[in-house]
Amino acid sequence: MMIQKWIKMYWSFRLSCFNIKSYNEKYTREFKQLTINFPIPEKEQEDMKLSETITDYFTQK
Repeated sequence: MMIQKWIKMYWSFRLSCFNIKSYNEKYTREFKQLTINFPIPEKEQEDMKLSETITDYFTQK
């Protein structure tokens, strides 16, 4: 009896995780489309380039 209860809990948890994941994938896909279509201001582009060079500096060996 107890084993069946644990199996049910396990599968309900697995299914809920699967549902959450599919929802998140849909959400991120929509978000990516929004960000692709949204132009980045010049100041932010400069900041992004600066942060990339800083990251490159610390990651290169």
